[in-house]
Amino acid sequence: MLAWLVACVSTPFLSTSVGAISAGGHRPIVLWHGMGDSCCNPDSMGYLSTLLSANLNNTVFIHSVRLTATEDDDKKAGFFGIASEQVDSVCKSLAEIAELRNGFNAIGFSQGGLFLRAYVERCVEGPRVFNLITYGTVCVADAPGCEDASDTNCALMRNLIRSGAYWSWVQNRVIQAQYFKDPTNIARYLEKNIFLPYINNEIKSHRNEKYATSLKTLNKLVLIRFEDEKTVVPAESSWFGFYNDDKSEIMKIDEALLNNTIIPTYLANTVVDAASELK
Repeated sequence: MLAWLVACVSTPFLSTSVGAISAGGHRPIVLWHGMGDSCCNPDSMGYLSTLLSANLNNTVFIHSVRLTATEDDDKKAGFFGIASEQVDSVCKSLAEIAELRNGFNAIGFSQGGLFLRAYVERCVEGPRVFNLITYGTVCVADAPGCEDASDTNCALMRNLIRSGAYWSWVQNRVIQAQYFKDPTNIARYLEKNIFLPYINNEIKSHRNEKYATSLKTLNKLVLIRFEDEKTVVPAESSWFGFYNDDKSEIMKIDEALLNNTIIPTYLANTVVDAASELK
């Protein structure tokens, strides 16, 4: 049985705007798929879109993020490319969709949740996200596992990360390397990783207060961690937990905050409070 745990954070400065709500009473929904998936797979994102629509009386506009023209290329783009460029591309494409112009609710799966957080932080010119839900969102200390053993793109990704995740060639080509965080060598992670430490505001010389302002516009941030997680290592990173320096134990979110800025400090207290209520 699929099981998950939930942390729900109410962010400050709750907006009272209802301009994005449709005639049927529902805001549009944007989905961003995870690693190895595509925008419109009938067994995953396509099925979820149909399910959401049916449960909302078919009155909600749903958009599933698509990075390329074909489904096969969309899957490949989930492994190879530059995450920042993909987020920027989605920022521009969503701004061109009339149904989203007044904002939307977002649901991200695995790395799609991470990229949606990056969208909230960085895409100030695009339509606003009111509520963000993430499932099994990532910050990995090992190459993510492959659900499909025959997936050659996934196998290649794992080999490249384990050969040298912080090599420039790998960093600029392998998506998963761009959110790989080696707990035994944080200094190298901060120096070489081209994506995660920036959206986490972990690099003091590059901290961006606008990210804080943008995240505070969320009504709610819901973080869902799978109990039987097989892809994200450690699974606790879905709640911003992480390994200690020698990888001997997993720090809870409040302990992790004291050691490294793995979650922006402006969300620290609210996330810790929410997580502390979950047993």
